[in-house]
Amino acid sequence: MNKINKKTISGKISLLTLVMVLLSTAAIGIFSYWLYRNDSIASYGRQAMGIATSTAALIDPAEFTSIMASQEKDDYWYATKKAVDRIKKSTNVVYLYILDSNYSDSFTYFMEGYDSSTSTEEELDLGATELRVMDGEEVYAPETYEVIQTGQPAFSSIYQSGDFGTMISGLAPILDDHNRVIGVVGADILVNDMVQASNGFAIRLIIMTLAFCLVFSLLNRWLLTGMIGKPIKELTSASDKIARGNIQVDLKLHTDDEIGRLADSFRSLEARSSQQTTMLEKLASGDLTLQIQPSSPEDSMNIAMADMVGNLNNMFSEVNRTAEFVARGSNQIADGAQFLADGSTKQAGAVEHLSLSATDVAAKAKDSADMAKKAASLAQAIKENAETGSQQMDKMMQAVEDINESSRKISQVMKIIDNIAFQTNILALNAAVEAARAGQYGKGFAVVAEEVRSLAGKSAAAAKDTGALIEDSMTKASLGSQIAADTAASLADIVSGIAESNLIIEAIADDFGEQTAAIEQLHAAIDQVSMVIQQNSANAQQSAAASEELRSQSAALKELLSQFNLRSELPPGKY
Repeated sequence: MNKINKKTISGKISLLTLVMVLLSTAAIGIFSYWLYRNDSIASYGRQAMGIATSTAALIDPAEFTSIMASQEKDDYWYATKKAVDRIKKSTNVVYLYILDSNYSDSFTYFMEGYDSSTSTEEELDLGATELRVMDGEEVYAPETYEVIQTGQPAFSSIYQSGDFGTMISGLAPILDDHNRVIGVVGADILVNDMVQASNGFAIRLIIMTLAFCLVFSLLNRWLLTGMIGKPIKELTSASDKIARGNIQVDLKLHTDDEIGRLADSFRSLEARSSQQTTMLEKLASGDLTLQIQPSSPEDSMNIAMADMVGNLNNMFSEVNRTAEFVARGSNQIADGAQFLADGSTKQAGAVEHLSLSATDVAAKAKDSADMAKKAASLAQAIKENAETGSQQMDKMMQAVEDINESSRKISQVMKIIDNIAFQTNILALNAAVEAARAGQYGKGFAVVAEEVRSLAGKSAAAAKDTGALIEDSMTKASLGSQIAADTAASLADIVSGIAESNLIIEAIADDFGEQTAAIEQLHAAIDQVSMVIQQNSANAQQSAAASEELRSQSAALKELLSQFNLRSELPPGKY
């Protein structure tokens, strides 16, 4: 089978068609297999149900009820047993059994069809029981309970039964005279042949489907390649040539389908592209007199070219007029630039002279500021010395005050001594009086009293002299304190005056400093102005040179524009 190219349209359509056919045939095959299998299962189920129904027809309801109640075999039971064994042997069923309809956890057997030549398991006789659930799984088909409940025969779905393989059960009720279910007959038959037949049918169906898809895909691929693949390949080759700039393509497709109409469109595109190429070549040669007519309102290429030609005509006309204006303006600019250069040169000289003068003024202002700073330093030193003298004078005044205070205290002590002398004199007089009264015995005491009186007088005289000296000292100290206070006041006035003078001198020094800074700033500004004027002068000279160059370039531009053939000027939009 040829490999399908998924990158081509024919390959994609072939793959899509193949998938659709494959899915469709697979769906039909699955549905057919499902119908075949269900019909086969139903056929086997009806066969098993027919065997069960025939067996149930042999059972007498009254005898069945009596034997199940007594659990004793009689002639009827044996006769029925032979008939059931014969049915099992003739129909080749795996199991044929008759159960009582009453059940709880297990079913009770009425009998089981048995063939000793084929059966390997033990026969289940009258009264035997079998559990409904063994190893967690139901032993009996769910339809068994439905038949007991509804009284209608039925067959189960297929199921796996140990070593036997796949089986199906047919079930029929045993009804009494009142149509009540008293028992149920089950017939289990193998359906292995049916399963094998179904699987064989499925395999044959798959093989047929694959063969059909293979043949269909090959045929579909051949048809699609001839009808779509080759024409599209030729159109793709033509498109690649046009994309590379080669518009000389020769398409040999002439069909009435969509691809043929697409080829006609390509040929129209080629003709239109050739026409546009011719117009572009004329435009490239400088011919702007082209008259381009759009073929339709949707012809964006020709509309754009027509707009471009019209815009180029207008633009180059404006450029011509602008070149004239530029030529005239460049002459005026050159003259003005030369005049500006001359004026800037003169300004530069004047500013340089002004800069020198400002430099001299700045130097003198700086010297004055230095002298003012020195004067301020001297005034500050004088102020500090005056403040030191004032402080020493204050200490001297404090010492004089201390002397006055000591003199006052000595004067008080002298007064106390004077009082003591006075009291001693009085005591001496009293002692003399007492000694005189004592007579001979008081003579020695009188002498002592006289001596004490003499000493008291001398002490009073000495105290009086000392008091006079102290009074004189206090008077002189008071006078010295007054003189010191006056001197301190004078020194304070001197310090205040010096401080005020120092402030004035510092203010003068600060003013000189500010003037110096201002003059320096002025000098810097003058230098900057000088640089600007020099730069302006250079720029003016360059502008003059550029104007001359602009005038020559304008002439060259006019010469270049003369190569284009322009239409007469039209209003905007008229091409």
